[in-house]
Amino acid sequence: MKEILLRGGGYLTIHPRRQSLQEAGKTLDESVRTITNQSARAARRGGRLRSAHFNVLLALRTDRVRGLPTADEYLSHFVAKGWLIEALALLSPTSRDEHVYKLFGAPTCYVYDSTDLDIGQMVGQVRNHFGWA
Repeated sequence: MKEILLRGGGYLTIHPRRQSLQEAGKTLDESVRTITNQSARAARRGGRLRSAHFNVLLALRTDRVRGLPTADEYLSHFVAKGWLIEALALLSPTSRDEHVYKLFGAPTCYVYDSTDLDIGQMVGQVRNHFGWA
């Protein structure tokens, strides 16, 4: 878990991953189970303090990899489990991606030509878009 200082004060606790859920071989249900377990561990560490939210920052691929579902299928599964999609960042989105992901109704950051950017530039664009640290 990692704490990110927010511009307006406070922290965003995340569990960063270096690869997408699909590249890690995580199915829909495995992903939900893993993240739910992490949320429960974080809640136990908080003692008597309880948080209304557990923020998750993760990578999903819009293409089919390793025979696993696409990002929109993962997101739809998360929503069906009662999760709220607070924000999306799309890297090098296609016109299909722009159409499909706007249907989730979440604020979306589009990072065009992301393969031409170094990681710091890409993360900087997303942080600035959403007002994160």
